[in-house]
Amino acid sequence: MQSDVSLQPFRACKIISQITLEENNALVKVEGEIDMFTSPNLRDTLLPFFKKKVQGIIVDLTQVSFMDSSGIATLVEGLQWSKKENSREALGKIVEERFDLKKMSQLSLARHWKERTESEKQEFVDLFCRLLKDTYLSKMEGYTDEKVIFLKERIKKKKAQIDTKIITQTVEIPINYRMFTKKDNQWRVYDVVIEGVSLIANYRSQFNKMLEKDSFEDLMDKLKKK
Repeated sequence: MQSDVSLQPFRACKIISQITLEENNALVKVEGEIDMFTSPNLRDTLLPFFKKKVQGIIVDLTQVSFMDSSGIATLVEGLQWSKKENSREALGKIVEERFDLKKMSQLSLARHWKERTESEKQEFVDLFCRLLKDTYLSKMEGYTDEKVIFLKERIKKKKAQIDTKIITQTVEIPINYRMFTKKDNQWRVYDVVIEGVSLIANYRSQFNKMLEKDSFEDLMDKLKKK
């Protein structure tokens, strides 16, 4: 049984939100384009669910054809709300949908990726996804009383970088999202640079050091224990 269903048509964007009463989960489906004109509507749709303190919030972006930097900033702000309202796990869905986890896994393993079988690659992607979500969300949770500000975007052919900044009461933290688009024209994140440190470069360095002295199986065992 579902209730509290609202359909909101916006400029080239449609948002359908609903709550499943039995599980007390909010599902927000977004279609079309999310840009500087429509992202405020997405923000206004998400905020009431945090105030209602639903158990989980899932944002379905599979039908989004375009998302600019303001949309990314809105989702980052949503992660901050989720921290405050204990919806961390559900908002991790954003990472799964808007981050290209296979590409990030491949970039992190670098030259060692080609040496792996298809089953090993898939298992590594699954473990890396869990590690990445824990690392990224933990980083975001470390910032309190924050405000997310979009700085600029740089687009060159099929790649882009979205520069944002989180402003707290005491410091300003730059967070840049490196993105690319595939044949489906969907922009996806392949790296996050937090305070000048690339998550992918950091993992690549760590994994390479491990594989220089240990086997791939040893690396997998360590990832499973994290």
